[in-house]
Amino acid sequence: MMRIILTLLSLTFFSVSASAAPTIAYGTIKGIKNYGLNPNSHYVQVHFNDGYQTDIPSCNGVATITLPTTGTMAPIVQTWLSQIVAAYVAGMKIKLSSTANECTAEFVLFSETDLP
Repeated sequence: MMRIILTLLSLTFFSVSASAAPTIAYGTIKGIKNYGLNPNSHYVQVHFNDGYQTDIPSCNGVATITLPTTGTMAPIVQTWLSQIVAAYVAGMKIKLSSTANECTAEFVLFSETDLP
């Protein structure tokens, strides 16, 4: 029972955190740049087409995602990249957000409508 309560609290916190995160960009993707600048991680820049929505205008429609090559987050972030590429190919709208109010993405949403 305690495990269920903790899981629900965790999901609630994550949902609140994700919805409160400022939007780097929401729209369709113009292109994806992949950088291998560090042996421990790679960087991907996601460039959005004109007409994107944003809460952080200084990002200019470009979100950066750090792709760790090792550790527990590596498979999760690699899945993100696969989904982002699929959204690009399909012309689907995505939303990348950051709780730090900067251009490095921490949340991704795949949806034709902007969900909170």
